[in-house]
Amino acid sequence: MEKTVAVIGGSGFIGRAIVEKLTGEGARVIVLCRNAEKAKYLKTMGVVGQVTLVAGNALNDDDLETVIAPADAVINLIGILAEGGAQRFGALQGELPGRIGALAARHGTGNVVHLSAIGADANSPSKYARSKAEGEAGLRAAFPKAVILRPSIVFGPRDSFFNRFAGMAMLAPGLPLPGGGRMKMQPVYVGDVVEAVMVALGYRAAPKAVAKAVRGGTFELGGPDVYSFRDLMSITLRAIGRRRMLLPVPLPLMSFGAVFAGMLPNPPLTVDQVRLLAIDNVVGYDARGWPISASPRHRSRPSCRTIWVVTGRAAVFQALVPIGLAVSRRRADRKKRSAPSASRYQTKILKSARASQRIIQPMAASANPKDSTATITASMPRAASPSATISSAFSRPAPAMVGIDSSIENRAASTRPMPR
Repeated sequence: MEKTVAVIGGSGFIGRAIVEKLTGEGARVIVLCRNAEKAKYLKTMGVVGQVTLVAGNALNDDDLETVIAPADAVINLIGILAEGGAQRFGALQGELPGRIGALAARHGTGNVVHLSAIGADANSPSKYARSKAEGEAGLRAAFPKAVILRPSIVFGPRDSFFNRFAGMAMLAPGLPLPGGGRMKMQPVYVGDVVEAVMVALGYRAAPKAVAKAVRGGTFELGGPDVYSFRDLMSITLRAIGRRRMLLPVPLPLMSFGAVFAGMLPNPPLTVDQVRLLAIDNVVGYDARGWPISASPRHRSRPSCRTIWVVTGRAAVFQALVPIGLAVSRRRADRKKRSAPSASRYQTKILKSARASQRIIQPMAASANPKDSTATITASMPRAASPSATISSAFSRPAPAMVGIDSSIENRAASTRPMPR
C-alpha cells in the first residue's frame, strides 16, 4: 500500500529534492505552497496524479488541515532567513510547527519530520535561532514522536548559499569575509539530507543501535569536513574560475551596513544574520546520530556520534559545476564569434563570384564567344585552391549577344580582385 506524504513548503530547494525522492519510492505526495502555478515543475517528478499541488497559506489552519488530513506522514520545510511583510519568525518558525503537530495528532498521522537548523537555541542572540528552538519545543509538546533534523549549510544544484556568492563574484571585484571569515561551517549535501528524511519516514532502515531512538529524536546533520567561511569562498572562486579579492569586514561594521540593507524589499543582509555569522555552524560533538555512508576518515572514530555524511570538496564542486560550465560555455562562444571561420570566408567568396557572374554573363556573348571568354578569364586574377573552382565557372562560353565591344574588358579590369 502506497504512503501519502504531505510536504509543507515543498517548492523550495530542499523540497524539490525530497519530492523527487518520494515519488521514486512510489509515495503519493501532497505539496502545500504559496504559488501552485510556479511549482508545476514538481508534477513532472512523478506519474500522472502522483503529485498534488495545493495553493494556500501555511498560517491558515484550514489550508493545513486540507493537506494533513489524508496524509500518513508530514514533512515541514517552512523556514525563512529574514523577516519581511507578513513573514515573521515568530509565526512561521515559532508557532507553526506546534500547530502542524497538533493537527497531525488529531488526524492520526503516523510520522512527522521537521527540518530545523543547527544553532537552534532559546538563549541565542539571534531571533532566527530563538524562533527555531521555540518551534522545536512546540512540536515536541504536540507530537512527541516527531523527528527533528538540524542540518548545517545545505548545498547542491540551485542552493541559495554557494550560488548567491558565485553570482556576486561574477560581478563584484571582491567578496566580503564577515569577521575575517573565521566562522566554521560543516556543509551537508542536499542528497544526504534527503536520505536522513527517508530514514525518519521509515523508507530506509536505521542501524540497530539507534533504530529505537529515531522516533522522537533530534539529530544534527553535517558533512565530514569543517571549513571556515574563507575556505568556502576560495572553493567557490576556484569552481567558477574567477579571481577575486577576499575582503575581511569587522562584524560591527557589517552590522552598521546591515541596518540600511535590511530596509530593502529583499535584503541581502540583516542585523540578525550578522549575529548568526558570529556563531560556528557545526554539529555538536555529543549530538545523537549514525553514519550515513560514513567516509573512511570517520569510520575509525566511533566516538563521533553525529550524522556523518559523505559530502566534502567533491560534492561542493558538484553544486558549483553548473555555474562553471555556463562560464566556460560563454567564453567558448565568445571566442568562436571573434575567430575567423574558413567556411564563412569561402561562402563570401562564392557569393561574390556569383554576383560577378550575374553581371558579366549577359554581356559576355558575341559572334566569337571564344574571344570574349578568353578576355574575361584573362582579366580575372589567378586563384589558388579552394577558389580555383570559382574561376573555372567563368571559363564556360557565355550566351551570344549583339553589341559586344571593348567595354567588357574595361568592366572586368575595374572589378576588384577577389581575396585569395
